[in-house]
Amino acid sequence: MHESWEGVVEEVFSTYFLAQLASQTMPEVHEWAEIRIEEVSPADLELLREGAIFYWSIGYRDLPSGQRVRASIIRFRRLPPLSTDSTTSWVNSVSDSWLTSS
Repeated sequence: MHESWEGVVEEVFSTYFLAQLASQTMPEVHEWAEIRIEEVSPADLELLREGAIFYWSIGYRDLPSGQRVRASIIRFRRLPPLSTDSTTSWVNSVSDSWLTSS
């Protein structure tokens, strides 16, 4: 792999999205990028929205024929949605633990 970033979608347009990126190799370096929507796999398109977190890797892939091709992969973070009951239960549990430890 040549370079990878963690990104946050800032704004989505008809053919591209604007994202803020943090380099995985140099976390102190932050960049902005306009990324074409066609770079996103069809399975991830439903996850493309403002605030979504994704990982972008650009590098090379060596084919069995010996040819080297550039590869770009964007993966969106998938987290299971919390139901209202789960969230309330979790908050109550944390509150109870905090109160008993004080």
